[in-house]
Amino acid sequence: MRKGVAGHRLELRAEDVTKLDGVPLTSPARTWLDLASVLDIEDLVAAADFFICSQSRSFGRNRLALCSLADLRSQVEGNRGARGIRKAKTALELARAGADSAPETKLRLAIGRLGLPEPALGYVITDSTDWSLPGRTWLSRSSRSR
Repeated sequence: MRKGVAGHRLELRAEDVTKLDGVPLTSPARTWLDLASVLDIEDLVAAADFFICSQSRSFGRNRLALCSLADLRSQVEGNRGARGIRKAKTALELARAGADSAPETKLRLAIGRLGLPEPALGYVITDSTDWSLPGRTWLSRSSRSR
């Protein structure tokens, strides 16, 4: 035994296990549920957003979801006594497909705590010519001249 390390035994369902290059691993949805016992709520929501995000982008690589929101929900419903299950249920209510990063998720959650409307995710901002680039300012020409 090592100091600070605690072992746990789990009975995993067949759908909780996958293989990568022949190595057995827990599925993305099961891994997310396991994270519920060690992450705080904001980080667990950010992880859920990351796992379920699928985006086509005009820049960089497209992102494919590691699993669906339904997969995460199935894990919560199928593992009622799991450690962190209440936190996982709360995180599922706050998870949104389309968040591009943990900081974006954390900003969205902070906006919600302030009682402001939830922001649209993946909203593309263009200028009057419908041209957009990552990092380009969102101010239109008319508002810059004021």
